[in-house]
Amino acid sequence: MVSTSKGKWPLILLFMLMVPFCHAQQPGLESLRSILSQIEQQHDISFTFMDETVDSLLLYPPDEKIDLRSKLSYLEDAGGLQFTFINESFISVRSNQENSKLCGYLFDSESKDPIADALVYVEEKFTTTDDHGYFELSNMKDSVVAMVSHVGYKKTQVWFAQKKGECQNFYLTAVINPLDEILLQSYIIRGINKKSGGEIEMDLPQISILPGLTEPDVFFLLQNLPGISSLNETVSDINIRGGSNDQNLVLWNGARLYQTGHFFGLISAINPYTIEKASLTKNGTPAEFGEGVSGTIQVETSDDPGKELIVEAGSNLINADQLIQIPLRKTSITFASRQSLSGLVSTPTYQEYFDRAFRHSEVIDQVSSRVVNSDEQFDFYDFSVDVVHEFSDNTKIKAGSLIMENSISYQESAVVNSQLTSKVSRLNQGSSLGYFSFNHRWNDHLKTRLLGSISDYDQKSINFNVLTNQEHILENEVLETNFKILGDYHINDYWDISTGIQFIETGIRNFRDINTPEFRSLSKEVIRTTSLFTESKVNPSPNTEIVFGMRANYFDKIDRFRIEPRLSAIAQLGKSFSIELLGESKSQTAVQTVDFQTDFLGVEKRKWELINGDDIPLLTSNQGSLGLHYKRKSVLVSLEGFYKQVNGITTSSQGFVNQFEFVRSTGGYTASGLDFLFNPKFGNFSIWATYSLLRSSYSFADLIPPDFRSNFDIRHSSTLGMSYKMQNLELSSGASYRTGLPYTGYLGLDPDLEEIVYDTPNTLTLDPYIRVDFSAKYHIQFSEKLAAKIGASFWNLTNQKNLIGSFYRVESNEINQVDRLALGFTPNVNLRIIYRATR
Repeated sequence: MVSTSKGKWPLILLFMLMVPFCHAQQPGLESLRSILSQIEQQHDISFTFMDETVDSLLLYPPDEKIDLRSKLSYLEDAGGLQFTFINESFISVRSNQENSKLCGYLFDSESKDPIADALVYVEEKFTTTDDHGYFELSNMKDSVVAMVSHVGYKKTQVWFAQKKGECQNFYLTAVINPLDEILLQSYIIRGINKKSGGEIEMDLPQISILPGLTEPDVFFLLQNLPGISSLNETVSDINIRGGSNDQNLVLWNGARLYQTGHFFGLISAINPYTIEKASLTKNGTPAEFGEGVSGTIQVETSDDPGKELIVEAGSNLINADQLIQIPLRKTSITFASRQSLSGLVSTPTYQEYFDRAFRHSEVIDQVSSRVVNSDEQFDFYDFSVDVVHEFSDNTKIKAGSLIMENSISYQESAVVNSQLTSKVSRLNQGSSLGYFSFNHRWNDHLKTRLLGSISDYDQKSINFNVLTNQEHILENEVLETNFKILGDYHINDYWDISTGIQFIETGIRNFRDINTPEFRSLSKEVIRTTSLFTESKVNPSPNTEIVFGMRANYFDKIDRFRIEPRLSAIAQLGKSFSIELLGESKSQTAVQTVDFQTDFLGVEKRKWELINGDDIPLLTSNQGSLGLHYKRKSVLVSLEGFYKQVNGITTSSQGFVNQFEFVRSTGGYTASGLDFLFNPKFGNFSIWATYSLLRSSYSFADLIPPDFRSNFDIRHSSTLGMSYKMQNLELSSGASYRTGLPYTGYLGLDPDLEEIVYDTPNTLTLDPYIRVDFSAKYHIQFSEKLAAKIGASFWNLTNQKNLIGSFYRVESNEINQVDRLALGFTPNVNLRIIYRATR
């Protein structure tokens, strides 16, 4: 494990590196972008412009008291600009060099809606249209003809009949093209897209804000998607269609993450500003991926060598982070670190998180009225480095590492034998990951990929009881190495094939040592999995795509061979509808279990274990889903039904706190339901409404009763949200609702055994969970190179008392109900400074 003190050095180093790039702006001067934003607010108008037209200009702002025309006239003279009224409230901004520019607007010939992100080019010069369909090409000579290309429209020549500098409207005709890789763009908000094959991809640098968030925390972003939730309101417990968190495969640049949360689950373990893209696959997983019977989450840093020097530093009320990207010819190196603020200041947000993380644990709850807990010290940090080198357009290498740690310690004091005795208990949880990838394109048809990675997860705790002088040591360690090579072969425009081999070795060590009464146990388990996989992608027609894959696994520890088919089929039905069929069979060799609720100080009581073919069997799943999607103009509607069956689960992996808490049995569960999304967009507004129906039930042959409602059965859940973007300001608000979790009532207390007599399991339901959130973010461009972002968020705005769990304990021959509460009203603010300089 890496000590906390060492983790502070990258933070200090990066702050020192930032100093040379921070410079003061000349007093009185403001960026043109800021001036235009002020005029928009003063006169209730909107400007449209290309970034390069305004980002490089610093001007003195005009007098607020003069009229709009006078302000524009002043800016035309001072900045060499030209303002054109499109209508009474919409004005385009161009440079006076517009005589050498061609400009225009693109519209759909049928709906007359503007067409964004269209490619417009003349010879080697090109640009794309903005949200209003506007484009311009600068430094033109005598060319008056341009080509326009956009997915879904005919490739068109546009003729400029007017003088240069005067904008003209052009209309494109839609066509039904072959299915694109992106099936649904702007899925809920900008930056989230649904790809053909069922994968949902998030472009983190481009993503809009969501309610309650001002930073792109991947694991919180996922919870806004239909079918995804966190029943205990953490990022380390993401439940996909009735599955437990350990049933998710989480990959960081191809290396498996066995720890996904800081603050023991309340925030993401990965610095969000290092992530280029992330994706989620609930079903129809590509054949190259094994493990994760409920879902696959991939998190990736940038693989672009880059040409910019980037220095960023930011802080919120919980942690501070720093990032620096250094370009070196065809190489870029990126360093990033993040550390909690607990050693510097204790904010109200930190206190709310601390109370939520350690409530009902030994850190806060005293084991006896004679014991006093004090001097709690908590810290977390992470540090990452990524290196990308591009040998040529066909060959690229990428490598990196990630280190993270959480630690908590506290002191227990009591008077024992007339003497004051104190003991310090502590818990450390950390991970170290490394990866290496090599991509090479041999020709227009063949490319190969090579990936190697190592993951090391370690969790240790020492728990002292000052009254009995008992010392309890627990350790859980996972060490995994992974090697994968695959090739992609493009046969023709209608057929692609990929195939490969993967070797994974996973070792897990569990250790328990108690001095009074003396007890010691040590287990070391290793499993080696060898997998062959192949996948074929065919387009039998321009509107249809079928991907069929097969993965063959051999598990040496249990001497078992398993074939797992995968299927993804998408068909475009006319111009607006598409139908999607997904199916998969998967398996899993590592699971999280709970021996006792007090293990690891009761904070992170789960430990990783390997299958053994006996009391922990191979976890297997089969899943199918059918979806129907409608996308027309600015309206998206999606409906998906699914059925999933998982076998090989254990009671110790499901978090029981009733009559099955100490029972060890194996069984399975089934989950079925519907996921619905309605997502209209109106100008700068995006509105979404989601609804999920889930029915999930257990089947354990050895339990009485054998069949009952699952612990993760949230029958109904829904969200309603809205985001708005105007120039540099982003706003988002939303409400979440879900029916309460199931729990077990009791019939009474057995006086002889002093044990609770429970009712039929999971027949009761907690009160519904309701939460309202709000967030805002503002972008400031000081100069061409220096910018800032300011954000504020309010989690649980109404301070709703939401229950996320309820169980019973016997104290003094009485049954007491223990309720676990979610986060209350939690505000947060963040500030980020960004410096970019082109190499």
